[in-house]
Amino acid sequence: MLYMEKKKQKWAELTNELNSFQGATKTVDQWQMVWRDLKSRISIKAKDLRKAKGLTGNKAIAQSELTELELRVIGLIGAEYIEGSKYCANSIPEEEIHAESSKIQAEASKMNALAVTEIAHGITKLADTAAVMAINEKERIRVFEKRIAIMEHMLPTYLNK
Repeated sequence: MLYMEKKKQKWAELTNELNSFQGATKTVDQWQMVWRDLKSRISIKAKDLRKAKGLTGNKAIAQSELTELELRVIGLIGAEYIEGSKYCANSIPEEEIHAESSKIQAEASKMNALAVTEIAHGITKLADTAAVMAINEKERIRVFEKRIAIMEHMLPTYLNK
């Protein structure tokens, strides 16, 4: 039997058993909704309780402890349902998110520092190149000035011939 068919069959059996008790009579979909809501409420309460205990510094908290039924439900659904799966982005604990974010920011800062260092080295090389070019240009101008001076002395002699 396929998983989904077996799942439907088990829910039908559970619905029949639950409806045999005195109280509410519901459809399979309604009992599934009750189960979903119960898991969600207990999950939220457990998360809030854990958070409150972490914030108090071992002082008494106003929130009530988990009941026997709530503990049994947690035993059925597993702590991963409450604390979240490390493989699901929406359920990563905040501490891990902040640690990962800090790690990424530190890495980005390191990369920025390296880039700025490389840029500074590039600017230094450009400045050195510009200084050499300026010296070369001054030398070229000096050579042309000498040529002009020589030509000025030679020109009258040449024109008189």
